[in-house]
Amino acid sequence: MSKTIYKYPFHPGADELLIRSDYPLSFLTIQIQRGIPCVWALVDQNEYVKRKIGYTYRAVLYGTGWELDDQMLGTSNYVGTIQEDCWVWHCFVKDVSKDMAPNGIMYKDVDIDDNYDSDWGFLDQDDDEPTEGFII
Repeated sequence: MSKTIYKYPFHPGADELLIRSDYPLSFLTIQIQRGIPCVWALVDQNEYVKRKIGYTYRAVLYGTGWELDDQMLGTSNYVGTIQEDCWVWHCFVKDVSKDMAPNGIMYKDVDIDDNYDSDWGFLDQDDDEPTEGFII
């Protein structure tokens, strides 16, 4: 097993991203690639810990001057700040695995669209094979 860096792009126009993984992720940075905000994470397959529901992370972009969600910020990690034209976005990521039911539905009140286009890397985990974002 090895360490790999994966890219997880936000859906165009979205300010939230739900990332599902078989492996624990260490988030490295957020940057804009070809006009799309993307977060990069280190996947250490040597530290693979099988969980019944895997790992689920919620990434949220907050604009400068926006009110911040205390529940999200309480245990989240700051990943970075990006600038696009006149917009400035601040990215926070939180492990929400404990909030997930085994069928992939959120237990708590978290409004996330699960119908992302898989071409953008938003992957559902329907089998036992590891599913990750893009390797770039």
